[in-house]
Amino acid sequence: NSDGTNLTALPAITNDNWQIVWHPGNNVILPLTFITNFRSIFVDGSAEMDIAIDGLQWNDKMECLTFSPDASKAAFIIRRDIPKNHDWLYIVRSDFAELSQAAEYDIDSRYGCKINWSPDGSYIHVGYEYVLREETGLATQTDKDLLPLDKVLNLKTGEFLTAPANSRACTWTPKGALVYEKKDITGEGVGIEVASLAGNESVQPPENILAIIRHC
Repeated sequence: NSDGTNLTALPAITNDNWQIVWHPGNNVILPLTFITNFRSIFVDGSAEMDIAIDGLQWNDKMECLTFSPDASKAAFIIRRDIPKNHDWLYIVRSDFAELSQAAEYDIDSRYGCKINWSPDGSYIHVGYEYVLREETGLATQTDKDLLPLDKVLNLKTGEFLTAPANSRACTWTPKGALVYEKKDITGEGVGIEVASLAGNESVQPPENILAIIRHC
């Protein structure tokens, strides 16, 4: 519980590189590891269930997974040993049936990813950022120089949108516009901008918002 009571031991996650995603309903957690270890773990400790996704290999690694706003679908990134530095974006029903590939592209495998659906489920934003973990002692200066990247995919057309120059995507507005953090030539944040994807144009937020929001 959020107050620290009723601590429950759950099954072990037998992989040293994983993250957890909550399934809609908060009764199940999904450890993102390799497909061979992908499963539902019930939070009351009562059971666990293997999840098989037809069309994926046992050693495909899941990097990020997010459910759509209506919880009917999920999107996730898969990485493979061969070819390296390449991502596959998949869409699947929320019960992990009806797998379909939405996109694939080259990307540095040192990046971590985060998926954000637009409110109406018609766009997916994949944000890439190198997450520095100082405690591992493995990060090099080259790693630290990896700049954040954004990919915004129109699921209806299968096409990627071009982001405004010198910007980084932050989040979606309730009406489906994408909020960007603007950068100057040094890479510092200088304010925010809202891009209307339907009209492919940028609009300025109200002055009172500009006065108080500076970063994602």
